[in-house]
Amino acid sequence: MAHRPKDRFRDWNLYHKSVVGLLCSIAVAMVVHAALVYDGAFHIKHEKLISVEAATLWPWIISDDNRDRWTTELIDTGVLSGDAGQKGTTRLLFWKRGTKRWHSLEKVTESLPGRVFASYQESDMDKRWLRIDLVPAGPCQTRVEIEETIFPVTYKDRFWFFLSKDDQDKRVIGSLDALDRWTVKSECNLTEQKTAP
Repeated sequence: MAHRPKDRFRDWNLYHKSVVGLLCSIAVAMVVHAALVYDGAFHIKHEKLISVEAATLWPWIISDDNRDRWTTELIDTGVLSGDAGQKGTTRLLFWKRGTKRWHSLEKVTESLPGRVFASYQESDMDKRWLRIDLVPAGPCQTRVEIEETIFPVTYKDRFWFFLSKDDQDKRVIGSLDALDRWTVKSECNLTEQKTAP
C-alpha cells in the first residue's frame, strides 16, 4: 500500500485559514490602492448657503486683504503680477498648518466677476486646482461651492492621503464657515434686521 503525502492545508483548522485569507485580502487591497494612487489626485467639494448677495461675496473671494481672513491655514498673500481676480494674475500664498509653514504660487485660470473664481496652485508639497462658484439662490442668498483637487507631489503622500482626507474636508468647511462669519454684517443682512418686526 502506497503512502499518500499529507495534505497540510486540509489539516489547518478554520482559524488558520481565516488568518491567511485576511492577510491575503489586505495584501491585495494594498496593491490595488498603490496602483490607484500612483498618479491619482483627490477631490474635495463642499457648499454652503450664505445670506448675502454674490456681489458682496466677490471681493472676499479675490481680494488679497480679505482672502487670508477666511481661508483656513492661509496666513498671507502677495500679488506678483496682474490685478486681483483677473485671469492670469499670479500671487504667492503663505500657509501654516500647526508648526509647518510653506508657500505656493497661484495663477488665476478663470475669473467671471461675481460668479466664478478658479486657480492653479503649486508648491513643493502638492499641486491644487481650486474652483469657487457663487450661485444666487434667492434674494440676499448665495450658495458658495468650493471644489478642490489635490495632487500630492510625493507618492508616499498620495498613498497615505486617506489619513488626512478628514483634515482637508474640515479645512474647506472651516473656510466656508469663516466666510459666512466675516460677511454676516452685509447690507442685505442689516436691511433684513431693520425690517424684522
